[in-house]
Amino acid sequence: MILMTTKRDDASSGPDEHAGQPEQDRDVDNVTSKSDTNPRPLTILLIDDDPVEATLIEVALSDLAYDVTLETAVDGIEALAYLNRRPPYANKPDADLILVDLKMPRLDGFGFLETIRHETLKAVIWTTSNSATDRRRSLDLGAVDFITKPATFEQLKATLDEVIRTHLSPQPRSATPQP
Repeated sequence: MILMTTKRDDASSGPDEHAGQPEQDRDVDNVTSKSDTNPRPLTILLIDDDPVEATLIEVALSDLAYDVTLETAVDGIEALAYLNRRPPYANKPDADLILVDLKMPRLDGFGFLETIRHETLKAVIWTTSNSATDRRRSLDLGAVDFITKPATFEQLKATLDEVIRTHLSPQPRSATPQP
């Protein structure tokens, strides 16, 4: 089962405890990992400003045999809001893996990595860049992997399968539909 969500405008979700603080300077203060007794789908947070990329990844994940939820953010600012459970992300699941594009508006991939570098989060750079300098900088900032976006859909599926098997403990998709 693949669930994909994107940012919603939801002003009624309550006050932002970080109001008045510049978004780029906010600490990743509420990022935690929960251990559930009931297995839950793995959650991948995709940080990419290209909606076509998000759709392709959603479709590719649906072809794989894993129980995965795809959440999206269009830049590092939205991703930090997601990780810190700020509205509209207050009830979202923890991210088990984060796919981070490097080139985005507001807060790019390097800025995002710099912000979360002391957190225990698995961030994989997911980019069109094949620059050795970008690779080194990303890994120095704490990324666990650096992947140049695949050129074909079949390569995309194979790459996502490898990323999931390498960096997560995937659960097979359940035979019964999830509510």
